[in-house]
Amino acid sequence: METTMIREYSKSELSRLLQEPGFWQLDNLPFTKLRLAQYLANPIAEDDDILWLMAFINERIVGYLGVIPDRIKIDDQVDKFGWPTSWWIDPEHRGSGLADRLMQRLAELYPRMAANSGTPRALDKLQQSGLMQIYGKRPRTWYFLNLNASVLHDFKRDGKLVMAILPVLRLIGSTISKFRLKKWLATSAAPVLKVDFLDKPDIGALVTLKDLWQNDFTYKDATSFVWQNSNPAFAPRLKGVESLKLTYFGNNGYHNMSFQLMLYHNDKPTGWMSLVLSDGVLKLPFVYLKPGYERGWLDLLAKICLSNGVDVIYSQSSSLLEQMDKHGFPCLFRKSYKMKLLISKSLAALPKGRILQDGDGAF
Repeated sequence: METTMIREYSKSELSRLLQEPGFWQLDNLPFTKLRLAQYLANPIAEDDDILWLMAFINERIVGYLGVIPDRIKIDDQVDKFGWPTSWWIDPEHRGSGLADRLMQRLAELYPRMAANSGTPRALDKLQQSGLMQIYGKRPRTWYFLNLNASVLHDFKRDGKLVMAILPVLRLIGSTISKFRLKKWLATSAAPVLKVDFLDKPDIGALVTLKDLWQNDFTYKDATSFVWQNSNPAFAPRLKGVESLKLTYFGNNGYHNMSFQLMLYHNDKPTGWMSLVLSDGVLKLPFVYLKPGYERGWLDLLAKICLSNGVDVIYSQSSSLLEQMDKHGFPCLFRKSYKMKLLISKSLAALPKGRILQDGDGAF
């Protein structure tokens, strides 16, 4: 009978692994070199924190589970917790109990955990294990226009007929969407917001953000927020060439442009927005607004969509979706399902209603 060995890798051990040529020749790698560097850059992770569990049979990777250390504040006490990420088992070994072994070991290493993304089956399995319970729900995805080739491919909806008529559908949909957005913008009497482009949050932005962070699910400070904003969910990839290594989770990303914007009205700071434009997808990792400027922010978002060829807005933030519903932001194709946000029982004292930003959690 084959013996399965589970190895634990700390941040310092993964740092050495990054320089080890032999490791990168293995199959079923959990990450690319670029992706691993993003885990290592996490300022919350200490050198001896375990960040990855990998299961081997005869030196072949047959399963793995990662974790991203983060912080949470309950009753004025800031504690470290972990976001499980990239839970994968080789198809030949599914049903063997290996997935449970990996998650159980991670729960021993991180008694405080939360899970914000994953397949419905994986989240159900976590809840049924008794390791976690539901904190709340949020939209998995929602679309401004669900006619994006990359999105259709990701969701395996890119059949020959669909791809053949896609250009016509996109032209029709884009024309209707632009008309509706322009009509919606014409009804606005909201304050006009202006933006200041930053390469990272400066001192002025951090002073404004400090008050706006208070209702977030995770605890933030200047160091962690600067890292999160330099770590967009989509890592860059050069188009037209093949990668030497592909991972199960497709961690090579897309061609993208990332922006960090401080928002102003009459020269007074009113909020912050991080955004990523990627193959027609607009992703919003972090959005913070002072009360009263929600419609002005949506006007700004509509202008970005009209001017940058956006055909999908991607966000998993319930608060953003609520604002769009409230102000009637036009969406031709809005598709979503409620996804569980799970927390370990040791976090049961966390007050309800904390806001989970799209850029929080596993990546």
